[in-house]
Amino acid sequence: MYCENCGEKLRKGFNTCPNCGYEKNPVNYHINEDNLPEEYKPISMWGYILYDIVFAIPIIGWILIFIFSFGEDENINVRNLARSRICLLVIGIILYLLFIISYSFVGISKKM
Repeated sequence: MYCENCGEKLRKGFNTCPNCGYEKNPVNYHINEDNLPEEYKPISMWGYILYDIVFAIPIIGWILIFIFSFGEDENINVRNLARSRICLLVIGIILYLLFIISYSFVGISKKM
């Protein structure tokens, strides 16, 4: 590690430069909503409800899910919410297909 002020090499574990006396501030500040970067701001409860309503709209909601999942949204939490909805959509489709396949096999076996 090197001094941010003069470039002198610092000994491991020391935050004060022996050359210029510059003291590096250790990173031990508390993160709260005031100093959180904009892309990591949490979604409010009403935001989640609104996104759920919008994502529930057939076809339009699915398109918006993919736009929010893979687009350049400024909030990572919205992107993660949309990606979780894609996972639920895929799981639902797989369960539906398994149900249809198993039901068709039961119907075939009853005919024999």
